[in-house]
Amino acid sequence: MLISVLLVFVLPNFDFMYVSANKHWLKEKIVVHDDNTGGKIIKKVEQGENAEYFVYKDRLMYIEDTDDKVKEICKLPNDIVGILVKDKDILLYDNNSNIYNAISGRERVKILSTWGDIYLEDKNIYILNNKVDYEKYDLNGKRIF
Repeated sequence: MLISVLLVFVLPNFDFMYVSANKHWLKEKIVVHDDNTGGKIIKKVEQGENAEYFVYKDRLMYIEDTDDKVKEICKLPNDIVGILVKDKDILLYDNNSNIYNAISGRERVKILSTWGDIYLEDKNIYILNNKVDYEKYDLNGKRIF
């Protein structure tokens, strides 16, 4: 009983046991603090370089920062579940587990047909299937691993 009380309540107060990331003396070198880094998950609304993109049923819409007009970029045969935006790349995920790349306005190209949790980081797409399988693709749909 005394040992468990020591382990749970007393020893965590000492820095030699555990140093939290915000108190670590190398905290600036552990991670690069940049708001533009890190993975993105699929969302219904996403901020791009100069426009706000959003999903309405089977359509990808956007509102430019310069004016408040809503415009349609493209339409898919199925409902769009979410989008991922990175610079000029816009990825669409439909309810049939297809991933499309919306290129130059109205043109769209199917790049993947997969299911799972989808993340976008840097210029790569990461897919986690069954909480076990982990796949990495480039933005053209070419499998890296």
